[in-house]
Amino acid sequence: MLKRKTVRQKCIVDARLYFDGEPAIDCSIDDITPEGARLIVERPVPRPMRKILIFIPSIGAVWAANIRWRRGQSLGLEFIPGEADLAGTTTASDPKVFALRMQCAQLSNTAKRIEKRIAASSGKTRGSTSAVHSPSPEMGR
Repeated sequence: MLKRKTVRQKCIVDARLYFDGEPAIDCSIDDITPEGARLIVERPVPRPMRKILIFIPSIGAVWAANIRWRRGQSLGLEFIPGEADLAGTTTASDPKVFALRMQCAQLSNTAKRIEKRIAASSGKTRGSTSAVHSPSPEMGR
């Protein structure tokens, strides 16, 4: 059995995959380490695609990675040090710094989801309240 250098960090972070000549694929990061990640993709990644860029909008990070395995809607990635945002950063492989960046991404995603729920429930509440409190034509007679 393969032993990982660091423990996987469970997270749910929205991301996008980019690769040569293909439209971006929306995905979410399911778990992550400084060395790689497991993604859940919304549609299959074309074969024989191996090298990709992953963009994490909530922290503005772009990382290069190789696809190491595929299982259904899941992809296993190995990050490529020295490319994209990993280039020139001495803290990129520091597990504590990496964990903090991913926690920031997850908090940002959670805040956006809460804002959407509040906006959706406010719209429903206003619509239902106005319908409940609006006088009916019969009441004026």
